[in-house]
Amino acid sequence: CYDSLKLRLYLAVGLLAVGVIMAILFFIFTPFNFTESLLAIAKNEGKHPPELHFMLFSMMGAFAILAMTVAGGEILPKILKPLTVIGEDALQAFIFHIFVIFVVYRYLLGYWNKVSYENALWLSLLLIFMTPLWIRLRVWMLKHL
Repeated sequence: CYDSLKLRLYLAVGLLAVGVIMAILFFIFTPFNFTESLLAIAKNEGKHPPELHFMLFSMMGAFAILAMTVAGGEILPKILKPLTVIGEDALQAFIFHIFVIFVVYRYLLGYWNKVSYENALWLSLLLIFMTPLWIRLRVWMLKHL
């Protein structure tokens, strides 16, 4: 569908519709009130082993993001270049985030079970912006060292 704007937009709308259906199912099958469900998801409750509410929430977001990327064509990756770098080297992004979370945040900074949810969100946002920097630095080092 990439070369046809019309087909690409149809695909994007279809993907978005799947995301909306999953959002509706999330609201229907939420085991407790909405706020408590979001906090439980934020604490990764239901992640391992996967539970329905966690999977519905995760997949609705994934389908929404996929719909945006399909609809965005060539323009969106240019606008979101810092974030698309993460997708260019997903393995390094995964390794980096594991290292930062477990080594830097938990052990070097001593944040294990000691930060509020709001601070954890800020640390996550910081990690999202540090990841493409790490990937670009790694690429530069491989070329020049």
